[in-house]
Amino acid sequence: MAYRCAVQRDDAVGVGPLRRLHGWRIDALHRQGRPAGPGAPTAMTATFANHVAAEVVDGERGVPTAMTATFPNRTSDPARGAPPLPEDLAQLVRPLWEYLAVVHPPVRADVIFVFGSQALAVPARAAELYRAGHAPVVLVSGRYGRMTRGVFDRPEALVFRDRLVRDGVPPTAVVTETEAGNTLENVRLGLAALDRRRIPVRSALLVAKPFVMRRCAATFARQAPHVRVRCCPPAATLPASIDRPPAAFAARLAAEVERLDRYAAAGDVA
Repeated sequence: MAYRCAVQRDDAVGVGPLRRLHGWRIDALHRQGRPAGPGAPTAMTATFANHVAAEVVDGERGVPTAMTATFPNRTSDPARGAPPLPEDLAQLVRPLWEYLAVVHPPVRADVIFVFGSQALAVPARAAELYRAGHAPVVLVSGRYGRMTRGVFDRPEALVFRDRLVRDGVPPTAVVTETEAGNTLENVRLGLAALDRRRIPVRSALLVAKPFVMRRCAATFARQAPHVRVRCCPPAATLPASIDRPPAAFAARLAAEVERLDRYAAAGDVA
């Protein structure tokens, strides 16, 4: 996988170099909760064995009951109530974070393109960009995901729309798409919704949780290479973005890198 953002042609860091940098395989970290390979230091192996249990799952399967109980309110901002990562675990995952959380300064664009999730900091950031005059339209896309099903009483796009309006975005400036169930569908269906409104899109500011920004941009690069994108997530810091128990969050970052490999092989991302 070699991802290139449409506006950041020099930002082409593949997963392979990242694995070599760490000295362990991302897929083993995700599946087993510990580093693997001859280059993995003993101390690193012990650290992950202590912090990441084999029960940690990726985004395609459910969350163990114990994890759900730990974070009953998944609609709150991630920084509220989330325990910090232990420092040794934070040191291990920080390079993953820095790789995934792509951030660009915003510029004038045709649309602010918002990916649904449980994180209400996302529509807050989109509203901030709108109020600053960076785009005349906000597109919000999303049905339900693993962390919003059974929590939100409406599709993510409608929850986000209400938050946008509350934060000063005129209802007439918001386009909603309520059927997308994953990032690929967010891009395809979101662009289709804009097309139905006869809104041309040549440039977009992407807003989502920080650690999925690389995948969002890579999806655009494959599905809509004519659209110039910039990644503008909220609070793109590691401590502010923890949205689940520390061990699960660490494994989620590793799983995100694995997804970039898998989705690139399937032709979904560039």
